[in-house]
Amino acid sequence: MILTSISMKILVKPMGAYQTNCYIVKMGGVELIIDPGVGATEWVLKRVKNPVAIFNTHGPFLTHCMGGNRDFEKRDFKIPNS
Repeated sequence: MILTSISMKILVKPMGAYQTNCYIVKMGGVELIIDPGVGATEWVLKRVKNPVAIFNTHGPFLTHCMGGNRDFEKRDFKIPNS
């Protein structure tokens, strides 16, 4: 097996009244969006070109139900629902 080195960049910014951290992980020409909460949409959209997944690491509290997840559902990202 041949393993090649892939650089990874992690961006983080606290969002919303509860200051929940939103992360963007850039790796190999794609991005993962993690915990996009209230107010994260603009920040994320300015920094991603090829998002492949959105992860929520905790339950659907207001930070996700009323925040970034709804905004991203309206975008034309090619992210499969699961």
